[in-house]
This record gives sequence, structure tokens and C-alpha cells, in this order.
Amino acid sequence: MKLPARPFRPLRPLTALGLALGSTALPSGEARADCSCREAAVVVMGHRGTGTNGPANPWPENTLPSFEQGVAEGADWIELDVQHSADGALVVLHDETVDRTTDGTGCAGALGQAALAALDAAAGTPLAGTGVTIPTLDEVLAAVDVGVNIEIKIESGGSCPASDRTLLAADVVAAIHADAKSRPLLVSSFDADVLTLVKALDASVPVGLLGVDPADLTVATSRGFDALHPFYLAVDATPTCTRRGSRSTRGRSTIRPRSARCSAWRTASSRTSPVSSRSCGPRRARRSVPRRPRRRAAARSAAAARAGGSRQGSPCSGSPSSPRAARGREAGAARERAGRSRARSPVSRRS
Repeated sequence: MKLPARPFRPLRPLTALGLALGSTALPSGEARADCSCREAAVVVMGHRGTGTNGPANPWPENTLPSFEQGVAEGADWIELDVQHSADGALVVLHDETVDRTTDGTGCAGALGQAALAALDAAAGTPLAGTGVTIPTLDEVLAAVDVGVNIEIKIESGGSCPASDRTLLAADVVAAIHADAKSRPLLVSSFDADVLTLVKALDASVPVGLLGVDPADLTVATSRGFDALHPFYLAVDATPTCTRRGSRSTRGRSTIRPRSARCSAWRTASSRTSPVSSRSCGPRRARRSVPRRPRRRAAARSAAAARAGGSRQGSPCSGSPSSPRAARGREAGAARERAGRSRARSPVSRRS
């Protein structure tokens, strides 16, 4: 079936801070402090091939045609999802059910590999009915020569069968050992425990933790993982390197990391509004002292002057040396002298 023509669009490059689900190597020592994004750390990775299923993507996700097209469009790596079928095969499928991406229904973990292969994995796309199936991990590794990021999907056992972490880790490591091609391979997962199992089986296999929280960086480093894959909505577009106690520049969407390390994580609230310098540290409270009205203060000062002088240190009369207080004292003294003069002067009467 001939696909509809579409303009060539190169896949979006993934930076070392993971603007998508890319491979972010965890730096150490001085490399963490300089926060430089080296060109060698920037790769192009085809997420599920050419992307998830949608109107703008004619290639069905996690299928051989999608992976091959991703490589044709310039991907240095491809990313895929693996889980067990009911009979223990490593099948490439993202969801716990086959409902969204195939013409079937039900849990992938409850169906055997033969039953999964009989489904149309291109349902709802232009390739529907052309024989596109759910591939196994071995089939994908044989079809492409570029690097492969193998994400292990772990089901908790709600409506679908629970995943066996130990068996999944062993099967993925065995598939990597069986791959004879010279290309990079990396194992990732949201589940840190299964990555720890992979490392225990073969410490040379690179693993990366998928995360949506800044605390995942601590988990990845404490367990000796090789990479961190942050969710792109949790990553800032303007990463900076700051130290404890410093503040970010106003208007830049950055937050203070707990120590001197490269960090571009956002808080949940900053996904809708940038984090400014005001929210990066305690804001000093401005001292506010209410001022008395000038008319009221002047009236009280005049009343104190008429009573024979001003009260020393009164907040209403001002300081004893102020011009206003001096004028009040002089006016009061003049009125007092005038009153005494009138009282002593003789009264002349006409006879």
C-alpha cells in the first residue's frame, strides 16, 4: 500500500537534558558543575519509531515499518517497549492491552505470542490490512542496525497479569548478549528495581531510569545507573547550573537544585507559570509604619504650645529642637506676655 505523501521532517534532536525520552548520561565530578551540553551528547532518537499513533503519523508505532522509517528519517537510535506475552516471549508493545494499537482486545500478558502476531498492528493507520504485526525484540534487533533503547514495561497486576521482574530482566539481558551487531544498546524503565536486576546480571549493560520527579536523579545516582530519562514536561528549556543559596534570574524558568549539579527540573506549579527570582527564595518583608496625618499632628502641637510648652519626646509634638515646636513655644510666650501686660495697665476713665 502506498502511503500518502508528506514533507520530510527530521526527528527532533534530544539534548543531554532530555527534551524527550532520550538518553541522559549522568555526569560526575567537574562535568556536573559546568552544565555544558556537548555536541557529542546530542543524539536523534526515534521514539517508538516515528512516534506514537496519530493523524500526523502514518506509520504504526512500535512496528518494523515505523522503526525502519525512523532510521530513514535520520534517527541515530530507536526506542521501543518490551513486555512478556502469556508464553514468555519478549513482544514490542507499549500498552498493557492491545486495544489501542491493534484490531484486537485484551491484555497482552494474557495472550500468547502467536495470538499477538495474528493481530493487525497497523489498525487505524494507512498501513491497516497490509500484514503489519506486533514484532518480537529479536525481530527488531535483526531489522535495524542503529542503537536501540529497550524500555521494560512493568505491570503492577491490576486488570492485567503482573510482570515478573526477574524473568524480564533475564530475558532482556539474554537478548542483548545474543545481538551480534556492533551498536549501542541501553535498557530503561520507570521501575528502578528491574534496572537493578539488569545491572546485577551484567554490570556492563547501560541502564537509564525514566522519571517525572527531580528525586529520580538521586535514585539513579545512588543505585549506580548510567542514565536518567526525564519526562520532557518536567524539563526546562533554559537549563542552568546554580549552587546552594543562589537565585535564578527573574523571568527564567529555573529552580535551585539542592547542590551544585546540572538541573533543569521544574516544579509542578512552574509548568503553567515560570519560576521567577521571587519564588526562588524568601522574600524580605517590607517594613510598613503608618504615618499620622499632618493636620492632626499640627493641631496637637499647637494645643501643647497653648498649654505652656511642648512635651519632651512626644511623637505628636516632634523633637524639642524642631522649628515647629520652637514657633509654638514663641507664640505661647507672646500671648502670655500680652495677657500680663493688659492686666497691669491702668484703666483711664473720663470724668
